[in-house]
Amino acid sequence: MNDYLTWGSLATFAGAAAATGLLTQFLKKAGPLAKLPTQWLSFLIALVIMVAATAASGGWAQTWEVWALVPLNAVMVSLTANGAYAVAARTTTRTEPQQAAGKAPATKAEDVEGAEDSDGTNKKQD
Repeated sequence: MNDYLTWGSLATFAGAAAATGLLTQFLKKAGPLAKLPTQWLSFLIALVIMVAATAASGGWAQTWEVWALVPLNAVMVSLTANGAYAVAARTTTRTEPQQAAGKAPATKAEDVEGAEDSDGTNKKQD
């Protein structure tokens, strides 16, 4: 089964964004690429993917109108891949401190002002 990524799937917005995000995270600390800002690396990866997918789907002899849109599409793909990673990183960071401390997430009863413990004492002290 070699259909995980095809030129057809890479030519779609979702396929290009997924591949860009994965390759950016994989390559961002690799050798000389580590000096390049991650957003620029993401754009360059998206540009290469879009050029290759455009050539694979319609050949190199396509009209200039098709090739003129490739850099603009690469910007949109890159920004989408960067945004998806930022959301995933933000979600992960919010849960890590509680898990690292071995604590369960706070319940609503613990956050309410004046909530009492089982022994009747106030949980929140001023």
